[in-house]
Amino acid sequence: MNLILGLDIGTTKTAAVLFDTDTLHCAACTGIVHHADEGPGRQSPARHLAAVREAVNALPADLRRAVCGIGVSTQMHGVLCWNTVPGENSPLYTWQSHTDDLEILRKLPGCGRLRHGFGGASLGMLARTGDLKKWTRCGTIGDYAVCHLTGRNEAVMDRTNAAGWGLMDFDAEDFDPAAVTALGIPFGMLPHVFPPGFRAGSLCPEWSRLLGVPEGVEVKAALGDNQASVLAAVRDPARDISLTLGTGAQISVVVPNQTAKLWTDRVELRPYFGENVLAVGAPLCGGAVWSALMNFWKSGFAAAGQAPDDETLFRMLDAAAERELRSPDLPHFSPSFLGEREDPDARGELSCLTLENFSCGKVAAALARGLAENLRRMLPQELLAGKNCLAVSGNGFRRNTSLCLAAELVFGLPLVKCEFSEEAACGAAMTFLPGL
Repeated sequence: MNLILGLDIGTTKTAAVLFDTDTLHCAACTGIVHHADEGPGRQSPARHLAAVREAVNALPADLRRAVCGIGVSTQMHGVLCWNTVPGENSPLYTWQSHTDDLEILRKLPGCGRLRHGFGGASLGMLARTGDLKKWTRCGTIGDYAVCHLTGRNEAVMDRTNAAGWGLMDFDAEDFDPAAVTALGIPFGMLPHVFPPGFRAGSLCPEWSRLLGVPEGVEVKAALGDNQASVLAAVRDPARDISLTLGTGAQISVVVPNQTAKLWTDRVELRPYFGENVLAVGAPLCGGAVWSALMNFWKSGFAAAGQAPDDETLFRMLDAAAERELRSPDLPHFSPSFLGEREDPDARGELSCLTLENFSCGKVAAALARGLAENLRRMLPQELLAGKNCLAVSGNGFRRNTSLCLAAELVFGLPLVKCEFSEEAACGAAMTFLPGL
């Protein structure tokens, strides 16, 4: 047995797995809601670290003592800043944060790829207000966690996360000096960028004690959760379309480096393993929209004095949507409740309603179909041609039969669920596999 501790620091949840890289089997897993939110687009780094401790300590102690490495997956795009003094840090500005001066920043040299919630935009905003001067270091929440795990103060960053800040020079495989300078970000505070799977350091004595994991085991640099989920879910990179549905959503296709330049101006390309990149579409709303619909119906039941419990209501809504998905008269439901990266002003829309299709089941089915259609439109048809399977991951697909059926109907392909219940954490552990 070769047990790796895999961690996933997500937007809503923190997960921990013990993954055997000899058998590709998950020996134990746990996930907890971290309650790190401090306001719109802001989260508490301290609460994230506490959630890591809680999640790991929920795993069997005897297996934790056998761990020989730690891999970390992290929510992408976000950034926090800190100093050498322990506890001196900014909030985590997440991928859901809003940058008031974004259009001004995007006009600066090398900054055209910036979007709301991207680390480069958040750092640029802090530089404009003068708040960036308070800090000497920065990184993603995963980079920050790795600093603590290894006892380092200076962050190292995996290319998968560096690209998520919108400042990456893909040819140089490092931050773009023109963009960094234009935004007023001191070079000295930026993390050093390394390939996926880079060794960040060794587990320090303090965190060995806190986690019950042997001191000195290797800790990898944090991997983007999109790439980690694809690594765990996709079995045939040439033929699979990866769909992930959690709080947000992603559609990803593995593209060889030699053809990647054909798509540079049409899709977002993200670093991946080997001689490949990921072509990615990332709607801002995924499973959160389904939760919003459930809360809508829950409030209606509550007003009538007969609200079912959350799990019962979830199952009712899922079953009602599944029954209606093949109906020819579904309304149209656009799920862009939070806008889209390319169109921040877009909003959700329910249309094409009639007296016959204005029902709970058909509206829920329309939303399920709308989520799948929104994912499909994110990538050019040429990239989806010739694929033969949907490799899906995330709680949205794991729990919702209707969302799985909607994806199959919209893409016209069979669907295979990831065998691991915490795929991003398992993907982080899989960075220890030889030959990646």
